Amino acid sequence: MCPNRDLFTTYESIGGGVVLMGNNAACKVIGKGTVRIKMHDSMVRTLTDVRHAPDLKKNLISLGTLESLGCKYSGEGGVLKVSHGALVIIKACRYSTLYNLLGSTVTDAAAISTSDKSNSDIIKLWHMRLGHISQKGLSILSKRDLLCGQSTRNMELCEHCVFGSRIKGTLDYIHLDLWGPSRTPSKGCAMYMLTFIDDYSRKV
Repeated sequence: MCPNRDLFTTYESIGGGVVLMGNNAACKVIGKGTVRIKMHDSMVRTLTDVRHAPDLKKNLISLGTLESLGCKYSGEGGVLKVSHGALVIIKACRYSTLYNLLGSTVTDAAAISTSDKSNSDIIKLWHMRLGHISQKGLSILSKRDLLCGQSTRNMELCEHCVFGSRIKGTLDYIHLDLWGPSRTPSKGCAMYMLTFIDDYSRKV
């Protein structure tokens, strides 16, 4: 549900309807449409059947609706993850008793796609893919021409690194990433690769 008409990519007016909030207050619904959101991974995803309720104070996403569409969600350590199959499509951080979506709405018709990202978007994506590697580490990879020719000079501040920088020692927080299956097995017939990254020491 969304109170701001300007955030809709497509829109149609509907005749009546209300949504009951947690305190039984009724919010009038005057339209519905689609809203596009640039998510935590820089991918632009489209939410459909979004209700336009002008009296709302905040944009709201229903986990129940996402679950009915085949998504699964889990929360741990103040972070909520919504996945579809093996892909995490939505992330949110808890502030007080609500989860705030890590993303921003896209209102222009030409939304950024995976094949049309700016240099800063691509570098941010590499930063996240590599377990939030430091800019120095990215620079080393760039000099070895391992980042598809991308420059690391314009890397933006990563808010996840800022909010998650409370680790005080090794093994306090471990990042894990499972990749596979590979189309070509390794010499030892392995089809998958599992990486462990210590958040404090960055040991891989």
